[in-house]
Amino acid sequence: MKKHLIAVLLTACLLFSFGTTAFADPSGGQESNANNSATQDEEGHFGYYLSDKNAKWENDKLPTDVGELVAYRDNGKVKYRETRTVTKDDTTKVTSAIPTLKDHTFLGWGDKERKGNSAAIRIAGDELIYCYEENDIYTVDALWGSLTLEGGSYPMMEHPLR
Repeated sequence: MKKHLIAVLLTACLLFSFGTTAFADPSGGQESNANNSATQDEEGHFGYYLSDKNAKWENDKLPTDVGELVAYRDNGKVKYRETRTVTKDDTTKVTSAIPTLKDHTFLGWGDKERKGNSAAIRIAGDELIYCYEENDIYTVDALWGSLTLEGGSYPMMEHPLR
């Protein structure tokens, strides 16, 4: 019964987060090059947006399993992109690095609907296919979940049986 309850609660959190807060940024982390700050290259890249100014990479280290990542500013938001440039139909794997945010649980990466791809939650190792012909950055956004119970607010914790 406990496993069922935990699964239901996690699913509810995931759906709530995905439906209401995952893409609080209406662009889903995407901006056209005309609106980006001058610090962004004009080349295609895969990238990540942690979705909250207090979120950070685990142990404050940029992931290395997807090649080299660099931070850049996009309209005041700090985002991270692979240094390798890509063109239409190039691929990358989603990082296995897990970002952290106090009192929240990382649920996965939100991938907005774009050019024939439907919106999805991406997890470590999923393949992303660069679908743009322009030089837009293909950014996935961190999805966060937390659970509020009557009588107080409690952060979600790792399952004790893992």
